[in-house]
Amino acid sequence: SGYSIADLLLPLAGFDMYADTAETMKAQQAIGILNDFQKELFDAGGGAIFRTLKDGKVPKEILRDIAQKAVDNGSKGFSEDDYVMVLEQAWEGR
Repeated sequence: SGYSIADLLLPLAGFDMYADTAETMKAQQAIGILNDFQKELFDAGGGAIFRTLKDGKVPKEILRDIAQKAVDNGSKGFSEDDYVMVLEQAWEGR
């Protein structure tokens, strides 16, 4: 598909961090953010990581709000509908 782990940094961290991070460090920075997110999920789940957002008791009704916040945070290249599609799949476990 032509994407790399480094490409995840922009939607995960926003434009400022992406621009301030050396090209050779973007993948490592993205992985660090994902690791921090995983730890937060683990802690929030009382020592368990849920397989789906639904299992984690994330209300499906707030997925569009989450997607809008991602767009509002300056994520380029992805629309609100793109985020909603991914979040719905994560909610259902597909």
